[in-house]
Amino acid sequence: MKILLLHAPSKIKISKTDRCQVDTKDFTIGMHFPPINLMYLGAISKRLGHETIIIDAPFEGISQRGCIEVLDQGFDYVVSNLSLQTLEDDLYILKHAKQIGTKTISFGYISTINDMELMERYPFIDYIIRGEPEITFEEILKGVPIEKIKGITASNGNEIIRNNDREFNRDLDSLPFPSRDLIKNDIYRDPPSGKAFTTIQASRGCNFKCTFCLSRMMNGEKIRYMSVNNVVDEIQSCITDFNISHFFLRGDTLTADKGWVMDLCREIIKRGLNLIWYCTSRVNTIDREMVKIMKEAGCKAISFGIESGNDEILRYIKKDATKEQALKAIRLTKEAGILTWTWYILGLPRDTEETIDETIRFSKEVDSDLVDYHRFLTFPGTEAHEQEQCKIAPSILDKMINKAYTGYYLRPGIILRQINNFFLNADSFSDFLGACKTGGMVMKRLIGRYI
Repeated sequence: MKILLLHAPSKIKISKTDRCQVDTKDFTIGMHFPPINLMYLGAISKRLGHETIIIDAPFEGISQRGCIEVLDQGFDYVVSNLSLQTLEDDLYILKHAKQIGTKTISFGYISTINDMELMERYPFIDYIIRGEPEITFEEILKGVPIEKIKGITASNGNEIIRNNDREFNRDLDSLPFPSRDLIKNDIYRDPPSGKAFTTIQASRGCNFKCTFCLSRMMNGEKIRYMSVNNVVDEIQSCITDFNISHFFLRGDTLTADKGWVMDLCREIIKRGLNLIWYCTSRVNTIDREMVKIMKEAGCKAISFGIESGNDEILRYIKKDATKEQALKAIRLTKEAGILTWTWYILGLPRDTEETIDETIRFSKEVDSDLVDYHRFLTFPGTEAHEQEQCKIAPSILDKMINKAYTGYYLRPGIILRQINNFFLNADSFSDFLGACKTGGMVMKRLIGRYI
């Protein structure tokens, strides 16, 4: 069979990971992450012997017309990762696929939470995969009878069939390495260096209960880790087979298990791998010993979701972290020589102009190397969707976000630090050129916000 795995052309560029559904143009540094969900499905399809193509249209610059021209070459299945913000564009392509006789499959957050509504309103969707897609996708391709496939919603022509949920995959090592040979690796670059960059899925799931987050809905309430050897084997494969040495180690709560992190770093050091990597963390899951060995193993930067500078808001969104923990985490990370990147959400449930001002002031007290302020997005199915919402007008909130960015990055101290971090400490001339490009991108965005 011939399979097309797709991020459809859309007006906005979303990485479409389970947790992050933010338009990449809103990031201070526009990092374009490879479509790892599609790459896992591609590896499964290839393992079964099918001809497989991946299109990440927004980041490849492929238009709707261009995508349709590819579809018209003829496929047995087209599989699309839907998102709430790009739904209209996603459905446009699926409708065309169905009209030319291609079977259609959707997955992702909106497919999981709104499967019945999608199936009823859009009969051109043949199958909807709920939750983690890999095993369900494999069973569809193997021809397992629909009524026996867990985690699927489908129509038999007369009625909609909604089978039981599929359990989360406890053995993540059973997944093949993502098919990086099916994507254009050269378009995914580490902005500070301009070098090839990829994502390694290190864990799934989160045992914390933030009310706004999609993680627990999509990946479960228990953290499941890839084995250390599996992760390092994949890293080594990327270095050897694809000449990629810059990585994002993806995990909803990567640093929650100190023992696993320490073992991972020891294995990287033991194998003598020369790499640069980044990860996300929580402010209450790191300590001095952990960040020290992370630095030794090549960790360049850690991002922390701090979200708010108001303790009452933090409690209301069930962040289970405090301002004091945030300050300590940033201090320890800086002491280890690792760059810090913090994230704040403005317009959270119960936010007011006063609490947002408090958050902006606190972000300057935290004083991370990079910072991002994002407008709160409420997603159906999350607890935050049912909470008391912020009543600030969108236009006022946008002005506060713009003011936050310019007020943060135009401080003399942070400008001098950026010069030191990204220009004076560049490891090579190519790194210096990458830093120049990134600096230009940041300044362009700041000027746009200021104007």
